[in-house]
Amino acid sequence: MTPSTLTPHHPISPIREEDLDAFAFLVPPSGVKLLVLLGKHDGLRLLNAWPGVQIVVPKGPCNNQGGARRWAQIVAIVGEPATVKLADEMGGECMEVPTLDDLRKERRNRAIRAQFDELTASAPHGQGLSKAAAVLELNLLHAPMTWRQLEIIIDRPVVDWSAQNTLF
Repeated sequence: MTPSTLTPHHPISPIREEDLDAFAFLVPPSGVKLLVLLGKHDGLRLLNAWPGVQIVVPKGPCNNQGGARRWAQIVAIVGEPATVKLADEMGGECMEVPTLDDLRKERRNRAIRAQFDELTASAPHGQGLSKAAAVLELNLLHAPMTWRQLEIIIDRPVVDWSAQNTLF
């Protein structure tokens, strides 16, 4: 394993559709509302483009200068049809785009546990490293995460969320 920039499990890498499927239970109601309203594809584009953003949704493309600018920004992210849906449902309302931090953290933690299992498994399926050696490799790969943070993630029991409801 070699360090790379923004691996799929990096805490700030984009959320993917498979992440929504696997971690639907960690999407807050505001995220579910956007995903249901805009559809998975367009909702995900908005969630990835503006995590943590709070704006007033414009009522139309030309209602005022600020609204026109915001309209164009939303259209650039999700397209005109999705922007019209958003305006019809939420025009004039404050929209809060969730950061999905809990989802990103759980995705990262599962990836770290899987990497640890690969590093510590006996050959030919793994590298056969000791726990200390594996944590060191993970520490180098996931810096600036501390050794202790990695141990906590590795030692935490895995929760089976399969009984939870899904988004779609």
